[in-house]
Amino acid sequence: MDLEAIYNIPIRQQLKGSEPDRFNSTLSLNASMPTAYVLINCDLGSEDEIISQLKKMPGTVEVNGVYGVYDIIARVSSDSMEKLRETITWHLRKIDKVRSTLTMIVIEGQGGKK
Repeated sequence: MDLEAIYNIPIRQQLKGSEPDRFNSTLSLNASMPTAYVLINCDLGSEDEIISQLKKMPGTVEVNGVYGVYDIIARVSSDSMEKLRETITWHLRKIDKVRSTLTMIVIEGQGGKK
């Protein structure tokens, strides 16, 4: 997979100053890590507590409170689809005061950064 052609950016320039081993591991992790966006409904007033717990959870890439039907959105990644499912099902969804979730697994190869 030629990431330079896909994203139209010189990868070496983006990771300027990194060692070759670090370059290779960074490139492979970013290229194919299963990722999901999880919309979370929680008990009224528990948003800050849940966001704090999510930030500590392995695999959480980003988490934000949002306005609308859902209270929180989290971006979660893992090195395999099985670990991603396990993280969401057995860790994220089991956090106290989480009422419901809607999980959207990212389709690899579609979209990406601008």
